[in-house]
Amino acid sequence: MASVIHELATNAAKYGSFSNEGARIEVRWRVGREGGGAQVQLCWQEVLGPAVTQAHDTGFGSILLEKAALQLGGHITREWVADGVCATLVFPLEVE
Repeated sequence: MASVIHELATNAAKYGSFSNEGARIEVRWRVGREGGGAQVQLCWQEVLGPAVTQAHDTGFGSILLEKAALQLGGHITREWVADGVCATLVFPLEVE
């Protein structure tokens, strides 16, 4: 989990909301029931950041995010929106 937050924060500092004065990051999380088990949903949303575009190649950071999500038994989705990245990590509350 720490690796996921670190990677998102590093990217925000280099390219996203942390590089733009007045921009911010909103982090929300909730626990819900899905498919019979409790799941955590963590949402990282950049707000008022510079416009970003999705990279065409898969770099180390993307691989790290995917592998970390899999290690937690979940998945991560990323959406490149007008004012930054919206990343959602979903994983079971109890990791087997």
